[in-house]
Amino acid sequence: MGSQRRLVFAVAGSLFLPFVFAGTVQMPGSLPAPWVQAITALSSIQKAQRLYATACGNGGYASSIGVLLDPVPGTSTAFLSEHFARYAPGDYVVTVAPGADTAAGTLDCHGNRTVSRFYASAVPAARSRAQRSYATTQDGTIWQVKGPSAPAEPFHSQS
Repeated sequence: MGSQRRLVFAVAGSLFLPFVFAGTVQMPGSLPAPWVQAITALSSIQKAQRLYATACGNGGYASSIGVLLDPVPGTSTAFLSEHFARYAPGDYVVTVAPGADTAAGTLDCHGNRTVSRFYASAVPAARSRAQRSYATTQDGTIWQVKGPSAPAEPFHSQS
């Protein structure tokens, strides 16, 4: 198992990545580096989870990407951007699942059971040129590890 490393630019990335993401959507045929795809996807999931917890989850988080693709109540806009579904990071398989030591939460505005913690990961797809895997939780930090398996919880730094 490779050593886990915290991405230093995780906080600044929330300001930078939406612009990178928007640029890739506007420039078909020009894909960013694989790590940009993964970090953009996880950053989008973090933002969608915060919105979901506030607007629909009664303080709880979605247990899957499918729940985040349901529209915000009273609108046709999903919690997770339509761009995410269209962009679908080709070099990565992205998943959302209940986090470690999670507890079942209340029902959300669509009748789905929420969770107290979430875990999102991006691992290289079968024919990908990507060499690193990434993961995040509700704390907002994106962790990376070299190899095909995402960093496991609990996250910890290693030199």
